[in-house]
Amino acid sequence: MRYILDPREAAALAPARATRLHCVTGLLWLVGQRDGADRLLAAGESADLPAGQRHYLSSLGAAGPAAFELSAPVALETAGVSRVSWLGVAPPVPGVRSARSALGGLLERLRHLL
Repeated sequence: MRYILDPREAAALAPARATRLHCVTGLLWLVGQRDGADRLLAAGESADLPAGQRHYLSSLGAAGPAAFELSAPVALETAGVSRVSWLGVAPPVPGVRSARSALGGLLERLRHLL
């Protein structure tokens, strides 16, 4: 399934099983909840996401929108944004408040970098 994040949008992913995230276009900033490791994924690069862990990702503004694909179904929540685009459509996404509080100051730090 393909998802699109506009510049400065963020999302939280919580895969029920091990999942591969593949960046199709743009530049994604990926942070794991448990390890806190930052990774940047450019178009064509992938990262394996372990099951049972929440991961946060954001499209870095200078690179434009970022499209990514997931190899397995995951729960998708917006985080500090008004929407997450999916194939050009903005579906209703539950859990916005919990994702915002989980991210804390991460989005604010991102804004300073952009």
